[in-house]
Amino acid sequence: MQQTHEREYRYEERNGEYMLKCWHHGNEASWRGYVDSRPEWLERILTTALVGGHLKRIHQPPPDAVVWFTTDLDNNLKSFLELT
Repeated sequence: MQQTHEREYRYEERNGEYMLKCWHHGNEASWRGYVDSRPEWLERILTTALVGGHLKRIHQPPPDAVVWFTTDLDNNLKSFLELT
């Protein structure tokens, strides 16, 4: 079995809170919290997503915003995924 050195994430915001789901090696993990208390590594990725047009604002929420992305195992951004 081929080992992957990246994680796939789905981030969403709704009503001032965020939810982050992560998939790696067939396992899923998730985190929740308030938008103003996101981890620093996630803030950097979301800033890049906003500037690059990857953070999709939803016209008829919930959720209010969504972005899919991949990171390396140290949470450095590798790519944004354009999923519909």
